[in-house]
Amino acid sequence: MTEPDVTARPPLWRVVVAVLSLALTALIVLVLIPRAARSGWPEILSSLTSTSPLWVGALLVVAALAALIDTAGFRRCFPGVAFGPALRTNTAAGALSAVVPLGSTLAVTLIVTRMRTAGLRRSVIAAGTAVASAADILTSIALPVIGAALLATSARITGGTAAALAVGAVLGLVLLAAVGALAVNRRVVAALLKRAQGIEQGFSEGFGRSSVDFTADGAAMHDESLRIARAGGGAAVWLPLLARILQAAAFAALCTSAFGLDVTVLEAAAVFALGRLLTLVPLTPSGLGVVETGMTGALVALGADASGAAAAVLLMTITQTLFPAAVGALLLPTGAGPARE
Repeated sequence: MTEPDVTARPPLWRVVVAVLSLALTALIVLVLIPRAARSGWPEILSSLTSTSPLWVGALLVVAALAALIDTAGFRRCFPGVAFGPALRTNTAAGALSAVVPLGSTLAVTLIVTRMRTAGLRRSVIAAGTAVASAADILTSIALPVIGAALLATSARITGGTAAALAVGAVLGLVLLAAVGALAVNRRVVAALLKRAQGIEQGFSEGFGRSSVDFTADGAAMHDESLRIARAGGGAAVWLPLLARILQAAAFAALCTSAFGLDVTVLEAAAVFALGRLLTLVPLTPSGLGVVETGMTGALVALGADASGAAAAVLLMTITQTLFPAAVGALLLPTGAGPARE
């Protein structure tokens, strides 16, 4: 399998989707963020440009550390791949997911082809990709659960809102535990595969095609995925979450120390964690614009200064999303390189 040519001209429909998505992102940023902040762009930009360069540098260091931690987990998904190629692949795939419409599919394709270049077996690549995707989903659920729990303890959140956040955190925790228990249960997976095989066979017969038996391969892939996920104490699963927790701590420090916002450290960290839910909104790549609007509105609702809240959120996006995406874009043409340890 050859690596996709990232310089090739994309199909027209993808160009149209990209243009519309970027236009929507710009509209959300330019119009909705000031409304969420209840402030104007001159005030927001004034707060943003007055940030100390030391804070900008510190946030870039945090972005680098988060990338290294995340790559350490990513590398665990593909045993035998050296750290350098894993870092290049993970960063490039992250760039596709972060700023390209429908980029997640391209990111998976990039990962698969580069792991093939590294000489990994197809079964290992399939299982590793499944574990990496599961870790990403786990992080997307676990962070908001943590955020809801933290925000429920805030003195500014009372009554029904606090109760709803607490119930949401408990339900999220129960959901994580249930999904985890089902995912590691071989009997449950075998039953699901058998059911899926029956559906596939019915479709094949209806369209006059021969059915393909994938239950054995699916069971083998499940076993391989569990082996990878359990290796190193489950590092492939919890390291990506650790990287996001580091960024949440950095955001809390930025809000309370750099911008002096009238929120507590736990409240700011909770806003960052809950904001990860908005990355799932499919309007823009990785929820760009939507995330910033939601986080800004939440900080202002907690009593933070309007322009400072918007500036803090935008600075986090620039340093933690756009800067790594730019680095990843530069790494796209580099290829996998010598990948084996």
